Amino acid sequence: MRSMETLLDANRALSTDLPRGYLRHRKWLDTGKLLVEAAEIGSDQIIHEATEQLLSAIEDEGWMTRRSNAAG
Repeated sequence: MRSMETLLDANRALSTDLPRGYLRHRKWLDTGKLLVEAAEIGSDQIIHEATEQLLSAIEDEGWMTRRSNAAG
């Protein structure tokens, strides 16, 4: 049950926290659909796939990269 709640939370975050217009991008739309599917089906395989796709989309945006504050 908890993983379903977490997946639904992640999907809600996509629709409320992504910058405006991001859900029009194919990778974010596909990721949202997969998160819903994973929450509905609940199999370990689809949950893993949805998690990996979400992480990949976040990494593609560069949001996992820490920027240096040092002046160059």
